[in-house]
Amino acid sequence: LPKDYFASFDMVLVDLSETVMSFQVTSELDVLDALTLLLKPGGIFVKNEVYFGKFQKMFPYSAQIHWYDNPVICSQVIVLGSRTVDFMKPSLTDHGVEGLFIKPLGELNDPFDIYHDYARNETSRQLCDTMHGTSNIDLTEQIRSPGILMIVEAENASQDLSNLDATEEQLIDALRKEKLEIVSSTTTASKVSSVITIVLMEGYVIARALYGRKYCAFDIHLWSGFEKQEGTKKALIEAVGSTSYITSFRIIAGGMFGVPTWKDDKKSYGPQYDEICDELEPSRYLSIKLADTNGDTRSLANEVENSYIIQAIMEKGLSVLGDSLKIAVLCTNDMDKIETYDSIGRVQNAVAFSCPSMLNFNEFASDSSHALALCEKYLSDVLVHASNDGKFDALVIDSSTDKFTSSILLNIFTRMNEKLLAPGAAVISIMIDKRDEWLKNCLKLFKSKVFVDEPASYNEISIGNLNDSFTLLLSTKGGEHFLQDMTSAMVDLEEEIGLKIDVVLSYGGLWRFQEDFVPTQHFVPDDFNQVSSLKQWNSQIPLGHQIITQLESKEKSESVHNLSPGIIKRALKTAISQLSDIKDLTDVEEHIGIGDGCLLLTCWSEGSLAVLWNGRGHVDLNIFGFNAHYDKLMSFEKVFITELKTLETVLRDVQPRGIGKVVSYAKDIQGGVEAHWS
Repeated sequence: LPKDYFASFDMVLVDLSETVMSFQVTSELDVLDALTLLLKPGGIFVKNEVYFGKFQKMFPYSAQIHWYDNPVICSQVIVLGSRTVDFMKPSLTDHGVEGLFIKPLGELNDPFDIYHDYARNETSRQLCDTMHGTSNIDLTEQIRSPGILMIVEAENASQDLSNLDATEEQLIDALRKEKLEIVSSTTTASKVSSVITIVLMEGYVIARALYGRKYCAFDIHLWSGFEKQEGTKKALIEAVGSTSYITSFRIIAGGMFGVPTWKDDKKSYGPQYDEICDELEPSRYLSIKLADTNGDTRSLANEVENSYIIQAIMEKGLSVLGDSLKIAVLCTNDMDKIETYDSIGRVQNAVAFSCPSMLNFNEFASDSSHALALCEKYLSDVLVHASNDGKFDALVIDSSTDKFTSSILLNIFTRMNEKLLAPGAAVISIMIDKRDEWLKNCLKLFKSKVFVDEPASYNEISIGNLNDSFTLLLSTKGGEHFLQDMTSAMVDLEEEIGLKIDVVLSYGGLWRFQEDFVPTQHFVPDDFNQVSSLKQWNSQIPLGHQIITQLESKEKSESVHNLSPGIIKRALKTAISQLSDIKDLTDVEEHIGIGDGCLLLTCWSEGSLAVLWNGRGHVDLNIFGFNAHYDKLMSFEKVFITELKTLETVLRDVQPRGIGKVVSYAKDIQGGVEAHWS
């Protein structure tokens, strides 16, 4: 990719198969890692399917959105990741794009409506931390020899393409300005078209022109100097005077072993970490500071012991559940704390309980199992009795609670949640000591074992700063707009207690199974604005057909092959017999000595053939012909492949070439076929 692509995109949207996603780009990076380097510091990375776990490790901010009522596939998931954009604090912009599923910004009442998961991860893996300064490249042996074939369509050429000498000279001058070394050039022409082939030390260029249509098509295949390819494209387009209606794409192909510049080329392969990481430097680390406008340096641990702080946090935590709440409070070692919860305004009834058998509990004692059994029986009886006059809206696990009693409580509610918990109920706790990580696991299990399905969720809210904070934990059955209500409550709490508050994690429940699913909405072509699509459809004129076949040795090792320039040339000449009725077919032009392999070229006024052998076990076949030669091209390809019995086809790209951003083959739209969707 061009260097200016990296760290330049506002959004990177990836829709690739799992097979492709597993590929390695370099020894250090897989496809997903490499693509993240394309993002601006403030960009957003988007991937469909369930990738939240991986994004959570890769990005400081990540979110997974999920929606139902998707025709055919029932529901869909998209994951977002960013280095600087906090999806829990969205600043939404109306870009004026018409849509059918997403409502206009003015009608969007809940920005979190389709959120399923969210994470803020200060310790996310930063590629630049790993890759910055890694410039040690093994140059003792050439292991790989890649190539890149760029396909370019240039329309509305202002130069006189029928002036062959001038056109060839302008193209050669353009290539030289890009510091490419010319080996040879050949021109074949008729009254209406021409083909110019230019061989370079770094690759080859084929230019095909149709004079009357002011059209020139380029194949730019480089095996060296990849960084020059984008500049080469621009230079060639400028040489024929085409300033509009330019289309191009790239195909990863084979290259050439043994070229003199292979060591320099290897240094430029893949992302240039130092340059990219310097660009991304400002966004490499999150800066999360204590929101304290008075410069107060109070210890947060001491603040939590303040009953006012506890009350304020619980008040806001419970506010998402409504008013006149009935709550159960587990206070293992400090029953006096019930006064803190009883005094919360929206709590109408607070029931405190603990396990007498768990006082001075020793898990290694001989009677420990008996103490656990007594505790479970006691808590079950207390909770059932207390729920006779109404189910609990919330369960509070106080910071004084031990993990054994909490585990017993989890087992009870797993068995009896329907009997004990009201709709939309929640479990809340405050983790003050970092050593009490078990509280997080406990509340996660309440989400997965008790609440289970959407809209259930497990949430962690950080109160304080990165180095001095405590965490509000909340698992809930959820309800409509729960996430919006929770974030609003936390904004109010931040203003009230003067401490920085951030939602750092939200895990949604299991997706609901939709039995006998029938979508309520279908979007058909007529629902969309088709003006630009139809304009493009009607403007396309397929002029030719191109087949790019990549063959490799059936032996997996690159070093094991049975090929030579002579074998490749014999296969080519045998296959050329399929083109015997083409009168102006040139002799095969053979280029040996550029590297370990060879390049064979032949052309005629309406087509071209290029065969590139990389010197090991890879062969590229590039065939082009205007539409009248379609059947001959197919026959040629078949014979050529048959002749090379030690090779097999590993990739095959077939595409139309022509005008108007062509995507359709001539045979598919001949006779003025209308688009069925129009």
